Amino acid sequence: AVPNYDKFFDSAGIRKSRQLIAMHSLSTTHNRSQLIAHARELVIDGRLDVPTDIDPWLTRSWKQCSDIGMRPNDVVELEPLSHSQVIAVTDQSHQLISAARPAMRDLSVAVGDARYFVVLTDSKGVAVEVGGEAISHDKRAQTIARVGVDLSKNVAGTSAISGALAEMQPVWVHGSEHFFDVFSVLSCAGAPIIGPHGLCVGMLNLTGIEIPERAGLKHMVAHYVQRIENTMTINCPHALLLHLTWPGQMPGGDADGLVALDHDGYVMGANSSAWKMIAQTPRGERIHANDLFAESSDTLFDLSSRFDNRTNIATWCGMQLCVTAFRAGQRPHFSPVASSSGGAKQPRLRDMEAVMIKQAVAEAKGNVAVAAKRLGVSRATLYRKLS
Repeated sequence: AVPNYDKFFDSAGIRKSRQLIAMHSLSTTHNRSQLIAHARELVIDGRLDVPTDIDPWLTRSWKQCSDIGMRPNDVVELEPLSHSQVIAVTDQSHQLISAARPAMRDLSVAVGDARYFVVLTDSKGVAVEVGGEAISHDKRAQTIARVGVDLSKNVAGTSAISGALAEMQPVWVHGSEHFFDVFSVLSCAGAPIIGPHGLCVGMLNLTGIEIPERAGLKHMVAHYVQRIENTMTINCPHALLLHLTWPGQMPGGDADGLVALDHDGYVMGANSSAWKMIAQTPRGERIHANDLFAESSDTLFDLSSRFDNRTNIATWCGMQLCVTAFRAGQRPHFSPVASSSGGAKQPRLRDMEAVMIKQAVAEAKGNVAVAAKRLGVSRATLYRKLS
């Protein structure tokens, strides 16, 4: 709710004390909690006069919880699966867990608050990896953040976990927006993780205990989800990896669309950014690069062999995409981006030579003789260039 600041000024236009404003802010927060709790009761009672400022997905989730017999004051028991079931669940999600661990570690550092913890779940809402300072400092976090605990809607009610998996978009759930009263001390941000084949494979959740409302955290979580999706796509067995950007943008960032192709040009995996940019939805069948781009797959493989391995290519929907191509095992390098005037910003010959030398030496694992042979120069010449 946005406060009416007119009440903070008297008839002479003199601003009232900051203490009064602070008291009003606390009152507004308390009133909003009461409003949400009242709206939830209206939904449970089947009433239609729910306040319009309540997010529609919340009211849908509350109703679904109520329909299966849940009540806000219920005692919630979060018990983990059996040992054998936990092993089976984590084994099925091992690729997701491996790709997510670096992002989860960085996310925990980014929030920098001992009252936060991070939970990674599979597509059914079962925790498969946890992390964060709060787990070792707060028993409430320890109850929730355990591998093998079912945190789906059928057990934990309305939360960022169930919301992200149901709505397939980033969500934020604060305090009394949770269905169960016992979770009203939590504030949660969550975002679904789309695997390389276009299906949801899990979700990433960031939860704070007794913290102010910070809805912007859902965008932070979505950023780290993007990193996880990128890692999973890059880890797909492939012969060619394509980075997709819009013309004029420099490739190499987390926002790139990524498409992995096999030797025959079939798509082995792609991140959600790529599917959105190509304006296609995975159909659950093998897709060839020729179905995505108005160029043959041979052109894409040839592109990876050029020093300037980037060009604009049309998609079948008529849009132009900037495509940068890399062979499997090829050390990525990104040439300068096209200028806003439409002409290419040409690199200096010396800079191009330096990049080629560094790449050759790196691929030869520091063996100058091998690198010189690949570059077609003598070892003495290469040493001189390196110096």
